[in-house]
Amino acid sequence: MGETKLFDFDNGCPTIKQNGPHTLNLSLDNCQASKTDWNLIKLQVVATLIQVLKSCVLKVQKDVWQLRRLNFQSTISDIDPIERLGLIDEFEATKRRIKYFVESVNLDGIAILCGSYNQTVFSLTPTANIKEIRLNMPNGLKNGIYELICRVNKATSPVFTLALYQDQTMICEFNTETNILTPAVPQKISGLEVVFNDISTKDMLSANIGLINDAKLLSVGIHSFIYPGKYKILVEKSNDGLRAYLGRFSSKIKNLHAEVGGLSLEFSRKLLASEPNSRLTEVHVDYESIVTSIQIDTRIMPLSLEFEIVGKHQVLEFMPMLPEALLGNAFGKIVSLAELSIDKGFDPSINLEILETINLSLNNYDKTLTDRLTYLKKLFTTQDKGSFSKDPELLLNAIEDELKIVPFRMFLKNG
Repeated sequence: MGETKLFDFDNGCPTIKQNGPHTLNLSLDNCQASKTDWNLIKLQVVATLIQVLKSCVLKVQKDVWQLRRLNFQSTISDIDPIERLGLIDEFEATKRRIKYFVESVNLDGIAILCGSYNQTVFSLTPTANIKEIRLNMPNGLKNGIYELICRVNKATSPVFTLALYQDQTMICEFNTETNILTPAVPQKISGLEVVFNDISTKDMLSANIGLINDAKLLSVGIHSFIYPGKYKILVEKSNDGLRAYLGRFSSKIKNLHAEVGGLSLEFSRKLLASEPNSRLTEVHVDYESIVTSIQIDTRIMPLSLEFEIVGKHQVLEFMPMLPEALLGNAFGKIVSLAELSIDKGFDPSINLEILETINLSLNNYDKTLTDRLTYLKKLFTTQDKGSFSKDPELLLNAIEDELKIVPFRMFLKNG
C-alpha cells in the first residue's frame, strides 16, 4: 500500500502507512522541527481524523434513522401495493447510499471506514462471568453457532471444566485443573481464548428448594461454602422464638430471615401462623453451569491507526460503517444492516432491534472519539508543554476550532 500525504506542514509532512490488513501507522517524514512541534503536528493530524470520523458517524446515523422511519411506515396494513413497493425501493436505496458514502471516504486509497474481512466471534448470550471471547487461531473453527459451557468437575477436588459444542456434538472438553478463573490467565479451548472475570468454583454453587416445603421457605441462597448435596432445613419453636436447624448448626429466625450452615433463608409470613411445632423443608445444593452461545462468522473488522505522542504508544480505531459491518443481535443471531429488508413477509421487530442496536453503537463510538481527543489533548498539555510563545491549551483549542470546518472533499475519492 502506498503512503498517504495528509496536509502540508512547514516542519514536515505526516504520512499514514498501511501495516498489515488491520493496522495503519502515522509517521512524520523529513521533520526539521523540535520534538514538541512533532507531537503537535501528530496531534493535529489525529484531531482532524477524529473530527472527520465524528462527521461520518452523524452522516450514517441520519440514514439509519431514515431506515427506521421506513420500517414503521411499512407496518401500516392499508397502504396500497404501489406505495409499499416505493418504500421497499427507498429502503434498499438508503442502504446503497450508506455503502457508497463509506466506500468514498478514504485517504489516497485507504478506505478507513471499510475495514477488512476476518473471522471473528460474537457472544449471543452475554454473561457477567465472561469478560471476552476471542479467536485464538485463524480458521480454527468453521463459521456457525456454538455453545461454550463452563462447569465444575467435582469428581475430585472441585475444578473448572470447559466444553465446546456445535449442534449438540462435543468438539472439545478439558479440565482447567484450577478452582479459580481470572482475567490474567485466559483459557484456551479449540481455537478460542476465553477471558473470565474473577470467579471461583464456590461462586458456581446454587441452592434450590426441593419438593417438600413445610417450613414455608420463599428463597434460599449461598451464604458461605457448603458441599453439594440434599439438605433438610428444620424449623422449630424454642424459648426465644423460631429457630432454623441444619444438622448441628442453628440460627434464630429474625424478620423471617436466617443464615445457617452456609445457607441464607427467607421464609413466608405464613410461617408465623399457628402450625405444628416443627416443620421440614428440602434444599438441594449443586454447582451451576455457565452456558454461553456464540456465533463465529467472517465479518468486517476495524482498522486501527497507531502513533506516538509524547513517547506513549496510542491506538485510534476506525469503526467500519459499511452496512455489512453494522451489526445487532436479533434474538439469538447476529444480523447486519445489509441483511435487513422490508420486503413481503419481513419482521419489523427484528429490523427495529437491529437498527436501535446500530444507532447505540454509533453513539458509543462518537463518545469514544470525543473522549479520545480529550485524552490526547490532556496528555500533550500536561507532559509536553515545550516552549510555545502561546499557552499550549489555548493553542490546542484554537486548532480544534479550526478543525471543525475541515471540508469533506479532502477525504473523498472524487473530491
